[in-house]
Amino acid sequence: MEENLSPLFHALADPNRLRIIELLRHEDLTVGAIAERLDISQPQMSKQLRVLYDAGLVSVTIEANRRRYALNRQALKPLDVWRSRLEAETARLESVGGVFESVKTRGDILMETLKSYVEGNTLVVERSFNAPRALVFEAFSTPAHLEAWWGPAGWKTEVHTFEFEPGGTWHYCMTCVDKEQGDYYGMESWGKSTFLEIDPHRKIVYTDAFSDADGHVNPELPVMTITNEFVDIPNGTLFISRSEFTDAESLQQVVDMGAVEGFASQLERLDAIVSR
Repeated sequence: MEENLSPLFHALADPNRLRIIELLRHEDLTVGAIAERLDISQPQMSKQLRVLYDAGLVSVTIEANRRRYALNRQALKPLDVWRSRLEAETARLESVGGVFESVKTRGDILMETLKSYVEGNTLVVERSFNAPRALVFEAFSTPAHLEAWWGPAGWKTEVHTFEFEPGGTWHYCMTCVDKEQGDYYGMESWGKSTFLEIDPHRKIVYTDAFSDADGHVNPELPVMTITNEFVDIPNGTLFISRSEFTDAESLQQVVDMGAVEGFASQLERLDAIVSR
């Protein structure tokens, strides 16, 4: 079960309480010593320490009628876990190649065979492949093929659940295997999708969400409904992907995380497979 971090966020929301935590990182201190270093009255300091104590961030011992406070480092670990998960989710959609500078509302960005634009709350990405429609569709509809190209360059995907039917679940993990990507190396990013509609060789509709290893959807990040269409064109296939969000803010959040760049990198990997 996800741990409730609200008390920790509340306790750390005040600048003075953050300064107290920083002091206690180095040594245990009395109320008077903390108040003197931060130039805050002792009554006000006691109130701030009480908030930190109630949140479990500090402990207190009494020595010669004086209260000495110490930092509870164990209580900060859930924040480290939360930060790591957030970084992993960001990495999932972040660009590794800097393919685009930005996505312009109702403006097309054309780069070779890929373009992207925004329609209302929907992000549209189009790319052509020099391959038959059935082959491109198959790359999206079988676990073995998805594991060969899904995820940005430098990331490896493992499919843990794949039920390719309406109502079926697709649960997968992407792991950064590229040491050149610095802090992202070794990081995991989990995703979970539910298939809504499947028209063989023509269309796939599904919801897409950030999740954890147990398949619990992250409520702090957007959920989108994706419609992938596969269209015959001379000498190949036109792939059209529409990601619909609940509001413009959610769309912009994902775009700012590098959705277009990350997806462009994925499709480049797919092209190397189906167009050869």
